[in-house]
Amino acid sequence: MADQPTEARLALYRKLSTEHLQTLLRSDLDGPPLDEATVDSILTVLAERRRTPADTSAAWQDFSAYYSTPDSPGAPVRRTRAHLQKAYTRLRIPIRVVSAAAAMFILIFALFPRVETGASDAPNAYITWTDEYLKIDALPHAGWSLPQGGEYHTDNAGLQQLHDALAAYGVTGVVPSWVPEGAVLAEYDFGDEFAGTVSFYAFFSLPDGTGFSMDFTIFAEPSAMEGSWIVKDERPVSYFTLGDVGYYQYTNNASTGICWLNGCVSGLVCGKVPAEVIRSIVYSIH
Repeated sequence: MADQPTEARLALYRKLSTEHLQTLLRSDLDGPPLDEATVDSILTVLAERRRTPADTSAAWQDFSAYYSTPDSPGAPVRRTRAHLQKAYTRLRIPIRVVSAAAAMFILIFALFPRVETGASDAPNAYITWTDEYLKIDALPHAGWSLPQGGEYHTDNAGLQQLHDALAAYGVTGVVPSWVPEGAVLAEYDFGDEFAGTVSFYAFFSLPDGTGFSMDFTIFAEPSAMEGSWIVKDERPVSYFTLGDVGYYQYTNNASTGICWLNGCVSGLVCGKVPAEVIRSIVYSIH
């Protein structure tokens, strides 16, 4: 039986755009098959981003009714919030994508729109969010480059490992230098290269049994991260800046997270710890 998706693997795929994930699934149909854990991980992330109808016939009827106009048959139109609140049941998608019905689900995933409830411009990103997701789109400009910081000092061995791993790829100035006392690097995956990105994931455990994760991804170009989604709840998103970088704080039930984009590197710190702890960790980036 294939391994279940690990949080490190899911964190990597959550950073990829929906288009990239769909391309990977299509390659599984047309070329050498992906391993089952990879396919299951991709489908898990896609399922997080979209609620799917219970069956393909109902989905197609729904699509035909709401995505056509007299002037342009089949052209997407924005739905009303009332319609978006229609209750859908979640569907468990089979691990192997080998049928036309599965391909139709991929199409439906791509075409279901979201209603934006907020939007803001960071120095090099356009951020939008709904009651369920926060979406990061990079703005291509001259600042799309590897971040460079000054000397790095920390007393935490795990943070030093994470910093050194990113520095090996030419990235500095993005890793926090402080974590709460007793934080230990319990799980990590540094330098995982995939689909034009390099991913770094670290989970720190705390003595009280809680913990938090850090997730960094180096993107080769802005288009590689278009449509990166982060799951959140309905509570408001807050914004602050440190230097010339914009940071977005959100909540997902008991978890608090802060995400940002610095040059061509995205960052995310989140965990089931007090919000002030997550903010203090991020404030220590320099």
